[in-house]
Amino acid sequence: MANETPVKSPAADLPPAAQQYLRYMLAFGVSLAVGLAPLLGKLNAPGFSALLSLYPVNLADTIIPFAALFMALPAIAVQFYAGDRINRNKLQRWFALTLGLVGVLLFVVLALYLFFVVQVPFEGGKGRATYAIGFNQSADSICLERKKSLPTCIAEELTFNPARVEAVYPENEIRLVKLLLSSGYLALMGSFGLLIGLLVLRETGRRKAGAQKPQPTE
Repeated sequence: MANETPVKSPAADLPPAAQQYLRYMLAFGVSLAVGLAPLLGKLNAPGFSALLSLYPVNLADTIIPFAALFMALPAIAVQFYAGDRINRNKLQRWFALTLGLVGVLLFVVLALYLFFVVQVPFEGGKGRATYAIGFNQSADSICLERKKSLPTCIAEELTFNPARVEAVYPENEIRLVKLLLSSGYLALMGSFGLLIGLLVLRETGRRKAGAQKPQPTE
C-alpha cells in the first residue's frame, strides 16, 4: 500500500511569531470559550444552573458569544503579566477593589432581573418561560384591556410567544431593558473573571518567589 503524503497545515508556513499568534488566538478565542460553556449555560452540568439560564432564551443566546469573548480578556491579561514581578500590596489592593465590585454588580444584576424579567410557569409548574419586560405597558396592551396580571395574561392571552410578550411594551423600552440586562451580566462576569485572574497572578508570584529562594547547602 502506497504511503499517503501527510497533509501539511497551512499554519506551518507562517513565521514563528505568526504561528504563536494563531495558537493564542485559537486558545483564547475558541478553547477558552469551550471551557467556559458550563459556566455560561451553553453546556449543562449536573447539579449546576448557570446564571444565564435564568435569562430569556432569546436574550441568553445573544449574550453567550459576547460573554465568552469578554471573559477571555482577563485570561489574556493574566498571560501578559504572568512574567512580571507585581507588587504584592498593589495586587492585594486590586483584589479587594475587584471583590467589592463583584459584590455590587451582583446586587445590580439581581435588581435588574427582579424588575425587568418575568417568569411564567407552565404544565403545573414543571417548567418556566422567561421574558424581558419594559417599564410600562403600552396603552393598547391587551393585558391592561383585560385587566389581567402579566403572568396570567401571558399564559392565557399571549400564548408564550416572546414576540407577542415584548409587543406589550414600547419597542425602545424593550431594547433598553435588554441592553441593561446584557451589560449588567457582562460586567458581572467580566469582573468575576478579573478576580480569578488576580488570584492566578498571586499564586504565580508565590511560585516564582519560592523558586528563587536559595537552596540550603549541605
